[in-house]
Amino acid sequence: VRPAAIAGDILTAAYNPNLAVWSHAPAAVEIEQHLLRYFLRQFGLDPDRGAAHFTSGGAEANFTAVVAALTAKLPSYGKRGLTGKAERPVIYVSHAAHDSFGKICHMTGMGRDSLRKMDMDQDYRINLGHREKSIQMDAQQGFHPLMVVGTAGTTATGVIDPLAELSILSQRFDLWYHIDAAWGGAAVLSERQRSFLNGIEKADSITCDAHKWLSVPMGAGMFFSAHIEPCEKAFRFATDYMPGSIEGVIDPYTTSVQWSRRFIGLKVFMAFAELGHHGYAELIDHQVRMGDYLKTELGAHGWKILVDTPLPVASFTHERIEKGACTTAQVLNKIYK
Repeated sequence: VRPAAIAGDILTAAYNPNLAVWSHAPAAVEIEQHLLRYFLRQFGLDPDRGAAHFTSGGAEANFTAVVAALTAKLPSYGKRGLTGKAERPVIYVSHAAHDSFGKICHMTGMGRDSLRKMDMDQDYRINLGHREKSIQMDAQQGFHPLMVVGTAGTTATGVIDPLAELSILSQRFDLWYHIDAAWGGAAVLSERQRSFLNGIEKADSITCDAHKWLSVPMGAGMFFSAHIEPCEKAFRFATDYMPGSIEGVIDPYTTSVQWSRRFIGLKVFMAFAELGHHGYAELIDHQVRMGDYLKTELGAHGWKILVDTPLPVASFTHERIEKGACTTAQVLNKIYK
């Protein structure tokens, strides 16, 4: 992790501000909003129309996305929950998607059977043809296709789903389009790497974790949405023990899951103060080059690269391992000798 980010975490612990409302910690809220608006622009979303906040991690950000989707696509959900909808909503993900969506289906009352895990193609990406057929079949059988999830950097292999194609699919079937870019999303900071995320600007919502590729202490997730209205409808509450709203500012607790909240954004802000945009771009580019170098050298020494991804992760095996002639450890020991 970055030294400046560690210092930011220490300062946050020492001063312990509560960012639930702007009036309790105006400077802290403004610092976070400055950072979040910067990221909205990097993702190609409009900061004046969108919503964004820091989260405990990617799972909370993904949960927020599902609640926003339910609120936007099912008008009665806010008051009556899922009992107000005859058709059961379903979510479409690939088999490589993060397993937080299973928990989320449970917590929202959709049920884990509402999660549709779709086949992958030979590159371990979502099989678009299979997905389209599944959506049509669900609609015919009385389900409500709600949301499609694309992943930008799967947990195990770093695969990026076809984001632009998924946006077209979501528009065709009127689905909420969420992109889980928990670790791959940082690629938008690099002019050389951002093309790998083409289509992310079409998302209704995005997850990105600063505690992954931006190298700050955990937890530091971020949630972004192209639409502020569903977040306001889902999370806005007014109560006597909270200060009244102030014109021109957003109280974070009114558009997100958390109520009292830590100053997560300071460690990210200080890391950017240390490196700057260009410093982060250079760091990301360097790590991608290291990943490419590793894959090249593995191939040159008889190893088989299993997954083609532009992100710096290598999934590999050896012919002798595939045939069951030896274990990975035995092959490595022979090479080292």
